[in-house]
Amino acid sequence: MFLVPRWADRNLSRLELVSAWVLILILIGTFSRHMFVVFARAEQSMVERTATNLQTALKYRAGLAGMRGHYETIRQMANENPIKEIQSFHLDDLIAEAGGPKEGHVSSIPSLTIPSNYGGEVDDVELKKAKKGYWYYNTIKGTLVYIIRNNEFFVSDLQGPPRIIYRITIDYTDRNGNGEYDPGIDIYHSIGLTHVNAYKWID
Repeated sequence: MFLVPRWADRNLSRLELVSAWVLILILIGTFSRHMFVVFARAEQSMVERTATNLQTALKYRAGLAGMRGHYETIRQMANENPIKEIQSFHLDDLIAEAGGPKEGHVSSIPSLTIPSNYGGEVDDVELKKAKKGYWYYNTIKGTLVYIIRNNEFFVSDLQGPPRIIYRITIDYTDRNGNGEYDPGIDIYHSIGLTHVNAYKWID
């Protein structure tokens, strides 16, 4: 209250002016950091939600293939673009192939949609020019890449643009010990989308 008339009369001392500006800058800095945290958390949530949707599509398709004994299909899935698993994921087909709708079954299946920020399939050169905040499938390495937009609170072990790299992996018992999944020989357990690089979101 004491400073209000002083501001009006423009009689603040130099020390008071400096103190006022320091306080204003601190408030601006605090607010800016809070907004960066909010944006980073929103992006983290979006990335995790998309990865979960992809996991769901992969597991449902692999589950159906396993029920029919089509393990070669599962092997091929490891070399496909996981976004296409969502593109080919049709609820009606899933229900029909499972033997028709069952009570409570339909409601348990999530709604899967292609992410609006999917940038398509690219090679190594094109990936270097990729936009931040987009998903891309690297056709050369067979990996799904997300380029981080809000990187103030994101760290990883990769050089270059901050990003998360995913790959489809098959969990199986390697009975012939050759390091590859061989349908009809190895025992299939599950399929999933795993990140290749180490990373973390920080506070």
